[in-house]
Amino acid sequence: MMRIARPALVSFAPRSRRFAAVVVSDDDHFDKLVKENPKVIINFGASWCGPCKAVAPEWKAIADNADYSGIAFLKVDVDDVPDAAQQYDVRSIPAFQVVQNGKKKGQLFGWNKKALEDELKTLKSM
Repeated sequence: MMRIARPALVSFAPRSRRFAAVVVSDDDHFDKLVKENPKVIINFGASWCGPCKAVAPEWKAIADNADYSGIAFLKVDVDDVPDAAQQYDVRSIPAFQVVQNGKKKGQLFGWNKKALEDELKTLKSM
C-alpha cells in the first residue's frame, strides 16, 4: 500500500492584531467579543435579508483589508442574537454600529461603502 504524504500545517504569527469578520453565534459570544476588543464594527443583518446578502462580499473585502487591522468585524444575525440587536436599537437591516471600548460611537443604516470606510478610518485613528 502506498502512503500519501500530507502537507504540514503551518501557522504564521500576525505582525499586528488582525481580525477577519467573525460570525457571532449568540448573545454571550457577542458580549464577550465587544468586551474583549477595544475597536469593533458590527454588521447586523439576517439570513432572509436580500440587501444583507448583496453587501456580504463587500463587507468581507473590507473586513479582510489590512488597512483596518486592529478593528474587530462582527457579523450578527438579528434572529440568532436578538438581545444584541435590541441593545443597539437596530430597527432596520443591514445596520452597522461602530463601538469603541464598549460604547457606541456611530451607526449607519443601509449600505453606504464610503460612509462605512469613513467611520472605520475615524475608529482606527481613535
